[in-house]
Amino acid sequence: MFCGICILDFGRVFYDNSSNRSYVSNFYRFILHEPLKASRIPLFWINMGPIGAALTSLLTYFHLYPEYMGVSLFFAYLFFGFGAWWFVMAILVTLHYIKRLHLTYRSVWWSFTFPVGQYLVGILYLNTFSNYQSLSLFSLLIYPILIFLWFINVILTLKSIIKKGSSQVPG
Repeated sequence: MFCGICILDFGRVFYDNSSNRSYVSNFYRFILHEPLKASRIPLFWINMGPIGAALTSLLTYFHLYPEYMGVSLFFAYLFFGFGAWWFVMAILVTLHYIKRLHLTYRSVWWSFTFPVGQYLVGILYLNTFSNYQSLSLFSLLIYPILIFLWFINVILTLKSIIKKGSSQVPG
């Protein structure tokens, strides 16, 4: 996560000298601050939604402006790679929290499904342009995980509604 913040902050190096202060504050946050609460871990997955949306929109621009196909595919593969990295990191962080802490169900758990679905749509759309076997295999890896997460959320949402009553929002 720190690398992602540094990449986003990299442009400020050329803009002003205040970026040095932001690097210091980022180091302070990631070294000295306590980790996320267990109830906030599903929010870690939300970042995959914009990555999938960026993949889809870049490839949609390819249809509108075919002369920019190379640039669109370059950035689409860049977003795919970053999304794959984020997916692996999100799984590892979530497994770490499951192993060490107790995750109670809240309605925020739907954050596990929708961003992953958007990223999967982006991968499948990218695969229609490139037809790489590795993209097909990666999408075949993500799809069962998405279905599993969706079923877990449906079951736990129904269980929460039945337990609390239909008049209350789960979570």
